[in-house]
Amino acid sequence: MRGVILGCRKFRYTDTHKSTWPKGIFPTAFGSGEFRDAIVVLSCIEKGDKMEYVESAVQRVVELNNAFHRKKKVVVLPFAHLSNRLEHPRKALPLLVRFQERLQEEGFSVGSATFGTDKEALFDVLGHRASVSYFEFPYDGKPELKE
Repeated sequence: MRGVILGCRKFRYTDTHKSTWPKGIFPTAFGSGEFRDAIVVLSCIEKGDKMEYVESAVQRVVELNNAFHRKKKVVVLPFAHLSNRLEHPRKALPLLVRFQERLQEEGFSVGSATFGTDKEALFDVLGHRASVSYFEFPYDGKPELKE
């Protein structure tokens, strides 16, 4: 599981087309949304990702929020562009849903952008330390070996 956590003043998106990649992708809805004063998490589910990685991502959001952001809202944005080892959409979607549920359990008001669509988007990202943070799980601190 990979992602980018953004501390945003505003995030807005509008779906433009049904995605054609990866194979098997399907839209859950088609529309638009706007969120203010929120953490936006660009979220990518990779082959073999497990629920424990979702839990690690939740803890990372909580830690960054407590230390820097201090926000009450989180928006989960499915974002396949972070990997070339994507999980099949039918396996990825339940992990993204669980990610949202766990964030709610942590006390956040949680929103999400649509799954399976191409989007135009506007990110108004704050300019403080840790306003942008990358994560990947599992993470062992070692560089990835090329095969």
